[in-house]
Parts: sequence; structure tokens; C-alpha cells
Amino acid sequence: MARAKRTDRAEARRRHRAQLAAEGGTEDGPLDDVEAEDGSPSDARPTPAPERRPRLGAAPSGGSPIRPAPAGGIRNAFRQAFRPLTLREDLRLLPRLLLHRSFWLPSLLAVITTGVVVAFQGRELISQFALTYFIYPPPIGALFLAGFLAPRASYLIAGLVGVVTSVLLAICVANVPSLFPGATVVDGLISGLSLSPLSGVFFGSAAAWYRRFLYLASPARQMTRRPTPGRGKPVRGR
Repeated sequence: MARAKRTDRAEARRRHRAQLAAEGGTEDGPLDDVEAEDGSPSDARPTPAPERRPRLGAAPSGGSPIRPAPAGGIRNAFRQAFRPLTLREDLRLLPRLLLHRSFWLPSLLAVITTGVVVAFQGRELISQFALTYFIYPPPIGALFLAGFLAPRASYLIAGLVGVVTSVLLAICVANVPSLFPGATVVDGLISGLSLSPLSGVFFGSAAAWYRRFLYLASPARQMTRRPTPGRGKPVRGR
């Protein structure tokens, strides 16, 4: 019985559509609702959902997270980390650079090391360890720290730190002769000045290059250090 009603209704709808087509009219929207209530399929097709694109960095199904490709390769970062020598500009800015932490911080650490060595006469293990890295030529720790922190002219700053450590070496020789058997103050000064400043030029330049290389090889660091409006760009070391 219900099946016959649905057949009659479907026949009535077909006649109604034919009449509207002959008169040039159009169907109304409620017709589709009636079909849906009767259980017959509706002519309206569901709109497909828009395709979602995976966000950058989001993890696709069954895969690893999408990571942004680096802005430049390791080779490009290796080449771009080098800087041309600008000796005149660096010499003109040197008085201001001596007030920077890249000069006074390693110099201060070397002075503290000298004070500890003289106070304990080099009998303590920590003071002997610090003497090797901050006083004894070449003082690799002090020179590398100066070059890594220098905003520019890293070779000059590290070279001057080498001069400071040479003077401090002579002080250690004069006050703690047990650590330097057979050496005089002049020997300590000449030994320091002949090796530490030249080593400072090399280690300072290498440390500044290494810092620039790390910055260029890491896109994440470039995003975090990108200058904001109203602020100056960060000064890169040379």
C-alpha cells in the first residue's frame, strides 16, 4: 500500500514537472524536501568538502613532520661566512671596540686566573687548568672567546687580548717561578708576545667565521634573529 502511494506521488511529480516545463516555469525548492521525506533520492548533490592542504611543519598521516627546506646549503653557508678584510675601518672603530665585552671579558678572565695562580702558587688543579687556556701561549680559551663575541674586527680584538695575556704571563713567571723552572720575566714576556698575538689573529678570525657559519646554516636562527621594524639590524662579526 505504501509502495503504491509512493508510485502515485512520483507520477504526480513527473506530470507537474512536465506542466511547468511547458509553461516555462521552474521548480520550487520544497520539492526536494518532499522527496527526501518520501525516502526517494533527492536530485541535489552534496557539495564536496574543500581539500585541505597540509600546513608547513604539520605531520601528514603515517609520516614524519614536514620541515622547511634550508634557505641555503652547507656549501653556500661555508662561502658566505667569509668576510673581506677592512683594515682601515676596523682601526678607526678599534677604540670603541675595546669597550665591548669581546675584549674586556676574556681579559678579565685572564686577570682573575693570574690572581688565583699567584694566590695559590699554582698548587691548585683548577688554577693550573685555567692557566693553560687563559694565560699560557697560546691562550686558546681567551682568544676564541674574544673572536666569537666580537661584533667586528675579531682578529684585532683577539690579537690585543693576546698582548694582555703575554703581560700576565710575565707576572706569573715573576711571582710563581715553580711553575716555570729556569725562565725569567723577560723570557716569559718574549714567549708570550711572539706567539699569543699572532695566534689571536688566527683564532679570532676562525671563531668569528664559525659564528657566521652557524647563523647562515640554520634557517631557524635567521627567523629568530630577523630584525623587527624600528630596530637596527644585528652587526655581524668579521
